[in-house]
Amino acid sequence: MARKRRSEPLATRSARELLKIRKSPYWVRLEEGSQIGYRTGHGQAGRWLVRLTVPGVKSGRVQTKIGVADDLADADGIAILSYDQARDRAVKWVRGTMVAHDNSRVLTPALSVTQAVYEYVAYLELEKKTAVAAALSFHCYVLKHSIAKLPLSALTVRLVEQWRNGIAQSQRLNRSGKGPKKPRVFATDEERDDALRKRKSTANRILNMLKAALNRAVRSGADGGANAWRLVGGFREVDGIRTRFLSLEEQQLLVAACAPGICELVEGALYTGLRFGSLCKLRVRDVHVHSKAILLPASKGGANLTVPITTEASAFMARMTENRRPESYVFLRPDGTPWEKNHHVRPFQDAVKKAGIDKLVFHELRHTYASTLLMAGANPVALAKALGHKSTRMIEKHYGHLLPGWAGEEIDSKAPHLGLEAAAAERNQCQLPKPIIELDPRIKRRMVDKEPVSARVVS
Repeated sequence: MARKRRSEPLATRSARELLKIRKSPYWVRLEEGSQIGYRTGHGQAGRWLVRLTVPGVKSGRVQTKIGVADDLADADGIAILSYDQARDRAVKWVRGTMVAHDNSRVLTPALSVTQAVYEYVAYLELEKKTAVAAALSFHCYVLKHSIAKLPLSALTVRLVEQWRNGIAQSQRLNRSGKGPKKPRVFATDEERDDALRKRKSTANRILNMLKAALNRAVRSGADGGANAWRLVGGFREVDGIRTRFLSLEEQQLLVAACAPGICELVEGALYTGLRFGSLCKLRVRDVHVHSKAILLPASKGGANLTVPITTEASAFMARMTENRRPESYVFLRPDGTPWEKNHHVRPFQDAVKKAGIDKLVFHELRHTYASTLLMAGANPVALAKALGHKSTRMIEKHYGHLLPGWAGEEIDSKAPHLGLEAAAAERNQCQLPKPIIELDPRIKRRMVDKEPVSARVVS
């Protein structure tokens, strides 16, 4: 157990104020091979550090920051630490960092959250198609947080919950990721509540991503300690339903208002429900008109996807692929070049404005495809397959409000006729008469004479 000597030069604020400001930290022995450090700040609070001598490491030492000193503000035990709190965290870091192998004295540093995230992103680059989006999310919400510097074994439920709550309470980031947007002014309480719900939903998504990264690191042999992150759940009832979709009349107005190039892209989205990225990468050889199907070699989930299409959509695809080379892209810009990211934004918004439709983004054409089919009575299992989902969970999550009507019709059409009413009527006709109870003549005579019946004791 590390000793806490109150005479140490870093133990109190007044003692640290007497230290000379310099670039190199002041170090105090912590345990064998480890020290806790304090770096003075120029007009700011100092920083707590910890370092460890590790055999086999090129520099011979591993060093990291563990928090801000309570020089200017009271310690909160999370970001601002007193000396005792810094020592406790340093000891936990040291013991979590030193992992014994095969009962030998060869010691190696434990995996940090940052390293686990980098390894997970590398895994996504090889196995999945979501590596870029995941890397951006980790950069904005995980790697910039102090939790990223901790080893997995040092994570606690409180630390993970504080990090999760911080995301929910923060402002939404700009698309550029350079910083938060200007504070929004909400006209009603409903708008404020909806904005908070969306931030909580984002916090749930990032929490699940972090859990996936840390769980994969533990499965690979990293020391996860108590695996505290597994005990932290997400916010409940914060996933919104998809209520924005176009009516049939609005779909026709939008297509009529589109310029050449974007018009075909919009028709393809409404006919197939494919994402913008999938439409851009769709080649002529992937369209099978005779079997009324589109084969996507690699979908968002990383697996092949076969999308069934209607007769009308098949005719549209036949026109788009007629007399074209198999390796050609199905959808091209007016100048003959392939569509790239964000190329569609301006022409699509021009068409939305011209059609007189309220604010709409291209991805909502996918929601329109799903909502239209569900309202027409499509089977959710078939729709989930067409959208590329492995189960109906996403359908129930985002379009569950459209399912009650389908469920009622499905049950009504498939339920057998039991004929219970006829059986009940037949039973009523065959009821036996009630039995007649014969009374004692003395009791019957007294009831007629309305005389009280006295109690008689039988000896």
